Order: sequence, then C-alpha cells, then structure tokens
Amino acid sequence: MIRLCLDRDRLCIGTTGITIDPTLWDKDYQKVKGRTTVALQVNKKLEGIRTELQGIADKLELENTGEQRSGLLNRRYSLPKRE
Repeated sequence: MIRLCLDRDRLCIGTTGITIDPTLWDKDYQKVKGRTTVALQVNKKLEGIRTELQGIADKLELENTGEQRSGLLNRRYSLPKRE
C-alpha cells in the first residue's frame, strides 16, 4: 500500500504489488531487514518508488497553481504498474 501525507491529509494512492513477511519488515527504517538478494531487490524497488514520489511532490511544490495538491496528484500523475 502506498500512503502519502499532503498538507496533513493522508492519501492511499495504490499498491506497490510487493508482499513482505511482517517479521522481515523494519518499521524504523521502512525497508526489508537483511542483506539477502530478495531483501536487496525489494529495498531497491521501494527506494525507486520513494524517489519517484518525491520527484512528483517536488514538481507539485514548484507548480503551486492554487489547486489542491491531492487533486493534481490524482489527475496529472500516475505511477507505472510495478511487478
């Protein structure tokens, strides 16, 4: 699940399609624990998603058109489907 906080509002915008055993999840660092190949691959995918979302947020900050940012996010940007 992808959840964003915009102007103190929490939005659920979709899913990563990644399933992780809860015992392997590091809540503090928001990534999979360990250095296995699978953990490294999942963490790399998650970091890519974070980077992409941060880029969208930065662009929306710069545009600052007066529209609600959550509306802009839903209308102008869509994340590619992840494997």
